[in-house]
Amino acid sequence: MESVIAEINNTLIEPHIKSLDSIAIRYHIDSIFNKTAAINPELIKFSLAGPYIHTYIRYHGDKKKMETHDKAIFGPYIDNFCAPESLQPYLLGSAAICQIVFNTGEMNIYKVKDYLNEKNALENTF
Repeated sequence: MESVIAEINNTLIEPHIKSLDSIAIRYHIDSIFNKTAAINPELIKFSLAGPYIHTYIRYHGDKKKMETHDKAIFGPYIDNFCAPESLQPYLLGSAAICQIVFNTGEMNIYKVKDYLNEKNALENTF
């Protein structure tokens, strides 16, 4: 155990990451997500949840859900529909805010707003 700790300390003090190491690291991250990733609506409480959620979507998302939505409206953010429904408003809302702040025009903000308002109205009816 002490040798493992010493090795970790040496790595932290003198990192020797090469391009092949970064490929191996990426492979291990991908394999962990592919086997064990969990998703929970509580994730949105954390500021860095976005990258985790998008990696989850890549491995576990239901790609068929994208087919029912218009890419002309949602642009490259259409993959957010692969996430669980409870996370979709957060993901689409975050993307819309970025679109407004940076004025990139990748999605139709007005139609996204209408979609989110309509979805919210349906969820709040008894």
